[in-house]
Amino acid sequence: MWFHSRIRTVFATVVAMGICLPVSRAGELLPGELPVEWGRELITPQEPPTVSDVIAAVREEAPKALAVIRLHADLNNHYAPHFSPDGQSLVFLRSDIEGSICKLVTFPRLSDERATVLYEDFLSYDHMPAWSRGTPTLLAFSSNNADDLQENIHLWTLSGEPVPLTSQRDSNVLPDLRRTESGTELLYRHEGELREVRFDPAQVVPSNGETLGQGTEASYSPDGAHIAIIRDGGGGHQLFLHDRQTARESPLSTPSGHYLRNPVWSPDGQGLACFSRPASEQSWSLRVLVPKSGEPSAVVVDGVRVQEDFRHLGPSWGPDSRKLWYVSTTGEGGYYPLRWTNADGAQSGRVDLPEYLLTASDVHCSPSLEQNAVAFVAVENRSLDVYVAILNHP
Repeated sequence: MWFHSRIRTVFATVVAMGICLPVSRAGELLPGELPVEWGRELITPQEPPTVSDVIAAVREEAPKALAVIRLHADLNNHYAPHFSPDGQSLVFLRSDIEGSICKLVTFPRLSDERATVLYEDFLSYDHMPAWSRGTPTLLAFSSNNADDLQENIHLWTLSGEPVPLTSQRDSNVLPDLRRTESGTELLYRHEGELREVRFDPAQVVPSNGETLGQGTEASYSPDGAHIAIIRDGGGGHQLFLHDRQTARESPLSTPSGHYLRNPVWSPDGQGLACFSRPASEQSWSLRVLVPKSGEPSAVVVDGVRVQEDFRHLGPSWGPDSRKLWYVSTTGEGGYYPLRWTNADGAQSGRVDLPEYLLTASDVHCSPSLEQNAVAFVAVENRSLDVYVAILNHP
């Protein structure tokens, strides 16, 4: 049963990407199998995988790339691709080299032929995107697209123009968004204070919400029962678990004297991953803990590449909550394969890319169990482009 399910998931990923078009071409096909050509730019292999190729790859235990496609490219650099929780949408950053600005580029549906650029006609700096959990999908992000150039949180419903969610002066950043039966909830940071806003996406009125106290980052658990919060303390940062029903907070076991960033919950809500490093060092590690266990957190990978310029980009869980995807700081002449580790660090591996794709980084695995896809950025004799690797299994 699992074998056939994995095969279906591979083909569901191909269909979701909108990359199969019938053509008349001979090949090693099974009876009844139609030859296809991919509408996206296929980087590897030279010919699209057949059903036989997929079956053989799914039989292998280790993750591997069945195909790598170039999803988006232009004359600018791109960073931080991020799938929506349902795996149907993708957002990434475009660094406009000539204008010295940052734009959000999205595929509201991965099958879209062309990407949508938010606030394309405005010289605003748009960054730190965050997809909502729950349906329908929403996108929150930080932008200074206003007459007073103040940086606030904006909301996009995947159509029309975005609208501001907050109306505070100075810096409002690092949104985290969650949909519920009664409305939508937003966490964000205003200067050094964490705030929470509840709103109706159909009738948005900018609000400043309620304070959760001083802190650097906050993230909802998948079930909404808790919030992971990073605050200053202990000669660096401390990680807390905030119970939303009682408002009580308990410290989670992380070492003192360490900086922490980007707390990301596993899809099943059991695990929590973040980046950490000693305050006296520059090299980041990937740290994992299970909040309900009470056991200390553990470093599962040392020497992880972390985007210092894009503060929102955190660890990437696989859809089954067993693996974490990353890129190591150690490369081979500019070549960096995609890497994964189990959440307990007991097993690890790599997914190789074509050797001419250099400085790969910003890896994000689709959180949907219906997809086998990992997005990343890399260079091929030009600017940083956005790629997607379709896997035999994530």
